[in-house]
Amino acid sequence: MSIAPTEYGAILLDKKTGTYWNLTETGLQLITMLRQGMSVSEVAIALGQEYEAPVELIEQDLLALLKELEKAGLTHEL
Repeated sequence: MSIAPTEYGAILLDKKTGTYWNLTETGLQLITMLRQGMSVSEVAIALGQEYEAPVELIEQDLLALLKELEKAGLTHEL
C-alpha cells in the first residue's frame, strides 16, 4: 500500500491490484494515527475534539472505513 497526500486528503494505492482509493483528510488522519499505534477509540476521541463532533458518530464512520479497507485486503498494512 502506498499513500500520496493531496490537497483534499490522500490517494491510497493497493500496489497488488492497482486499485486507488480517495481518502478525505479525516481518512488520512485515521490511517496516520493508526500507524502511530493509536486505537480506533483513541482516534475517534482525538478527531471528536478537533472537529467538535460526537465521538460515537466519528467512531462509527471510522469503523465503516476500516471495514471497506478490510474488504479490499488493505488493513493488514496499517
